[in-house]
Amino acid sequence: MNNNNKTTKQISLDDLFRLAESFAKESLSKNGGFNPHLFIYSPEGISIVTVNDASTDEKKEYFADLAQLTCIAVGAEASVLVANAWFRMAPAGTTDLSRKATEHLERTSIVYLLGETYAVKKCKRIPIICSENGNFFGLGDAKIDNLLRSEGRFGSFLPKEVPSAEMRKMAKSMLKAKEIKIQQVKSPSHPMFHMN
Repeated sequence: MNNNNKTTKQISLDDLFRLAESFAKESLSKNGGFNPHLFIYSPEGISIVTVNDASTDEKKEYFADLAQLTCIAVGAEASVLVANAWFRMAPAGTTDLSRKATEHLERTSIVYLLGETYAVKKCKRIPIICSENGNFFGLGDAKIDNLLRSEGRFGSFLPKEVPSAEMRKMAKSMLKAKEIKIQQVKSPSHPMFHMN
């Protein structure tokens, strides 16, 4: 986890979306993929939560728990999850939950972004375009949806209400007990924070 030192500029949810999308594009271009990341804006600045491995359900749960705890600890005002995902649109009027998207031949590889503040929640799906040899070529046109609610381990990272100073202190103690530090990024010129 990284966070920059006391941001002076107010960051909007759209700024976080741009930051997360820029990160995804760069990671796909350089590495062909990435583990889930949560970009958080709080009075303490911008923090980023990720894990080295999110290949199993247990590791995904760990990431979600860590991200939620960090949101409480820093007093998050907004967050954007960015992840590689498989997506399949069910035929109109149907809901097919019998198979995972990864098991369908008609699946599409996407960058999935889920952003939230205490007032707004929206998701963005961006198709990943690959060349004939399978290498990353670019990103397609985004589809944006406003959400009333979302469920699942990655359904929400902000707590239901703004955490009190006592809750934040407790969350920071829990992170410390797990030997997880919210590290300061001293330089605002860090490449992660370049917003195009």
